[in-house]
Amino acid sequence: MASKIIFDNTTTARQVLVKSGGLNFALSARKEIIISGGVAQSPQLLMVSGIGPKETLNRYNISVIADRPGVGQNMWDNPLISMHKVAAS
Repeated sequence: MASKIIFDNTTTARQVLVKSGGLNFALSARKEIIISGGVAQSPQLLMVSGIGPKETLNRYNISVIADRPGVGQNMWDNPLISMHKVAAS
């Protein structure tokens, strides 16, 4: 599970801190890092890494890499619609 994105001094993502099997380690990237954690985990990973609304990051003492007000906002619960086929008698 990814826990944080590590940036270099030019704010380029270089590593992702990961925990697996009780071990912590860093995965390095030569070209790019793609975040694919779903609707909840991707914004969370970005925010704990310093990308998100400045006010929110400051509230939790997270160093701001990029003030991006839209990250983690406008989350909506989606209604669950279930369809069942009824067997004809």
